[in-house]
Amino acid sequence: MNLRSAILVGALLLSLALLLIQEPSPKAPATREHTTGQKEEPDLTIMGASVRSFGEDGALNWSMQSPSIAYHLDGDLAFAAPNMLLQGASNANLRASAGLGTLQEAGGEETIVLYSRVSAALQRGERVKDEVKFDTERLIISAQGRQILAPESVRISAHSIETRAAELDLDLQKQLLLLASNSDEKVTTRIAPMSLFE
Repeated sequence: MNLRSAILVGALLLSLALLLIQEPSPKAPATREHTTGQKEEPDLTIMGASVRSFGEDGALNWSMQSPSIAYHLDGDLAFAAPNMLLQGASNANLRASAGLGTLQEAGGEETIVLYSRVSAALQRGERVKDEVKFDTERLIISAQGRQILAPESVRISAHSIETRAAELDLDLQKQLLLLASNSDEKVTTRIAPMSLFE
């Protein structure tokens, strides 16, 4: 069962429980009004949500916490202030947070998009001092949380080294990080003086 199906089943069970508990108000309008130029209100909003995704082998792919998840019957999911943990190989993981996020599906492949002040930290094991941090405006997560793409300008920092690039491509399973440049932005690295490392 994929994430969208699990959320739909949970939403339907919750809706059924609410119908049995509360009697609808006679003053409530029978149909929902649509305002032109504004996005339709979600069909269901789940507050204080915690979501996990598991692979076919039962291993945890990723987990997410969000103050609210908006669910639309057409299948769209929108997350407020998502906070994610992506699990990779060899005890590597990526923590990512953003202002907003969405879950999209195309051809059976689920893709999570985090945007608006995205910050992330790549870490191996418990050694926080070795983590690599990066900031960007949009992060695209696919392949069950194993493939991470930052298609816009990104700033990466580790120890006293700061790198800027036009794009970032991270394979969390292989622990392979690729940086790319374009005509507007080159890959540049600034290293602090050696005395600051001590």
